[in-house]
Amino acid sequence: MNGRAVRLHWTIAALIASLLAGCGTTVKELRHHPQQTHAEEMLAAVLPHTKFPNLHYWIRVAAPAKTSVGLAVLPQRHIYLSEPLITQADEGILTALVAHGVAHHRLHHDAQRNALNLVQRAAFKAGGFFVPGLSQGHRIGGPLMEVALSAGQEPAADTKTVEYLKEMGRSERDWLEALEFLVAHGYTEQVGRIIVQREDFANRIASLREHLVLDFSQ
Repeated sequence: MNGRAVRLHWTIAALIASLLAGCGTTVKELRHHPQQTHAEEMLAAVLPHTKFPNLHYWIRVAAPAKTSVGLAVLPQRHIYLSEPLITQADEGILTALVAHGVAHHRLHHDAQRNALNLVQRAAFKAGGFFVPGLSQGHRIGGPLMEVALSAGQEPAADTKTVEYLKEMGRSERDWLEALEFLVAHGYTEQVGRIIVQREDFANRIASLREHLVLDFSQ
């Protein structure tokens, strides 16, 4: 395979991986939105039930996105609720979504992804000394690794979300209803660069329903 073919191969593969991982998706803040105070009040209700209640978070209202992101959890403790979602959902659903955003940050999910990305970049760079083109492997491996890591992070964040809700006097059902709302209205969840796919929602909803049935039967 000549140099041009190798570059084309990596470009196509990187494009496929980027589409799979939802890379390049941006979240645009709507400054001074009428619902901004409401969002801050919901965050203030959640934080006293976390390990570090005085830790500062930035919660914002976001413009509608082509990817229909309803909840975005971005680095540096930023949480975004989309404008359509915050005007459609009730207080219980919105509070559960805010709690979920805090849960991701509390579990240091973004830091975990960054650490693995650094290790992976170093490994591919070292491999590039022996295999031509391998130093660019992180362009494919990075997004794919994040997708795989997300599969494990979401259940952990779900568990932490339920923990917060119960501390607030709410229930696991609130989080189940929030996930069902996202699916019913066509919303997705974005954590870092990853946009959660519909299949992931289905698995998480099934797990919560099963857990509720078991609790009820005991």
